[in-house]
Amino acid sequence: MRERVVNLFKAVARHRGESISDLAAEALNFARDSVRTAYWLRACDEVGTGVRCEGPVIVKNQGRIVIGRKVRFKSVWNPIEISAGHGAELTIGEEAFINYGVLISARSRVTIGRGVLIGNHTVIADTEHPGPLDGSSVEQPRPIVIEDGAWLAVRVVVLPGCRIGANTVVRAGSVVSGDLPANVIAGGVPAQVLRTIAAAAG
Repeated sequence: MRERVVNLFKAVARHRGESISDLAAEALNFARDSVRTAYWLRACDEVGTGVRCEGPVIVKNQGRIVIGRKVRFKSVWNPIEISAGHGAELTIGEEAFINYGVLISARSRVTIGRGVLIGNHTVIADTEHPGPLDGSSVEQPRPIVIEDGAWLAVRVVVLPGCRIGANTVVRAGSVVSGDLPANVIAGGVPAQVLRTIAAAAG
C-alpha cells in the first residue's frame, strides 16, 4: 500500500500545472487502476510495483507466475490470458507491454524479458495445443525464451522451443518455429531473418 501511495504522489508531482479537479480525477483513476490490477493479478505469485492493467487479464495459475515492475497489460478490447500449468513457470520481465487478446501459456517454462513488446492477438505457448490446465495432455512442452527488448507485432505465433534474441522484431502474422538471433527483423511462415538492425548502444 505504501508503494502505491508513493507512486500516486509521483504521478501528481508530474502534473503540478494542472487544476485541482484534473489532479483529483487523475488520482481517482490511478487508485481505480491499482485496485483493478490487484484484483486481476491476484492469482500471480509475484507482481512488481507499478504494474498496470487497462482491462481484464485472465490468470490461470497452477504453477508459478512472476510479473516484473512496470509491466503494462492493455486489454481494453479483448482480455489477455496468461497461464501456468502444474510445476510450470511463467516470467514476464519489467517494463514489458502486452496488448489485447494475447495468450501466453506455460506448461513448462515461458520467459519474457525486460521491455518486450507483444502485439495484439499474439499466441506464445510451449505446447502446440494450449488449453485447459487439467493435466490430460500427453504432449511434451518445450520452453520458450523471448529476450530483452524484442518486439512481436500483431498476430504472431511463437511455437514451443523457440528463442527470440534481444531487440529482434517479428513482423505481423509471422509464425516463429525456431530460434531467431538478436538484432534482426524477421517475418514469414515460418519466420526467417529478413535483415539485421543496429544493436542498441550501451
